Amino acid sequence: MAVLVIVLVAGGAYVVATNPLGYNANTPVLEMCINSQHVGLARHDHANLTIIISGSLYRIPGDVGRTPDCMRPVHTHDIDGVIHIESPVPHEFTLHDFFLVWGQPFSQTQILTYSRNGHTITMTVNSVPNTEFENFVFPHDEDPKHTQIVITYQ
Repeated sequence: MAVLVIVLVAGGAYVVATNPLGYNANTPVLEMCINSQHVGLARHDHANLTIIISGSLYRIPGDVGRTPDCMRPVHTHDIDGVIHIESPVPHEFTLHDFFLVWGQPFSQTQILTYSRNGHTITMTVNSVPNTEFENFVFPHDEDPKHTQIVITYQ
């Protein structure tokens, strides 16, 4: 019995030491703040997002999901469209997560303030049509040139 208690205490101490914030694969994106020093990441990937509204490029702001107090696991640094996907625990993130962090709506019927009424919203991933929209899961890909997401509103 004493050995079992020691094993359980040691296992619990290990979990706390390796994941001090208590995040897991089900932690909502808005409840996670990560280390801006990129230390202890279980995931560090990138994707490039381009949004075209009625033929014009819509710039994604820099510092989406970044404040002095918190950096969300999906965020931007610059206005170049690169989304950084970084997590201290194994976690799958979706386009919905990014738009949630950004504070903007996105679905197959709406992009930003533009609704589909009389218009079309399309999405491609690496030039291939994709109908997952907000449910698209960011792939594990460190190079943003490999994952190109284009959302078009016409």
